[in-house]
Amino acid sequence: MYSRNSVRTDLAWIAGRGADLQPFNAAGDEVAVGAVFRSVVHALQSTGRYREATKLTEDGVAYLDSGLAHASADFLSVYGTLLLAGSIAAARDEDRSTADAFLAAADSAAQRLGYDGNHMWTAFWPDQRRHPPRGRSC
Repeated sequence: MYSRNSVRTDLAWIAGRGADLQPFNAAGDEVAVGAVFRSVVHALQSTGRYREATKLTEDGVAYLDSGLAHASADFLSVYGTLLLAGSIAAARDEDRSTADAFLAAADSAAQRLGYDGNHMWTAFWPDQRRHPPRGRSC
């Protein structure tokens, strides 16, 4: 028997797995693509698919890496939260080295951002690892 939440997360995973990124690619909207990667990583985690979530984070980071040279605040925020989501997946998969690498890259993105702007509703900011935001959902 499935609970309502498990059905929702399974549906989110199925929808994300079949997500077509072509419209975003055609528009050159790296921020939207990064947000889709992050959403699917969350869906994978919620269904216990930690290894797949970690792999998808790696794929998303590889896709977005070329945009780091000219990254906007929105880009850095989405990129950073993708890495944070991936670090949780890697840690739950007991892959400490990957979790640490994702956290280091997220920290670097946060330092480049330099302030808490809550871009793209991410609640991503430089001191997030040491002082998690209160009253906000990440």
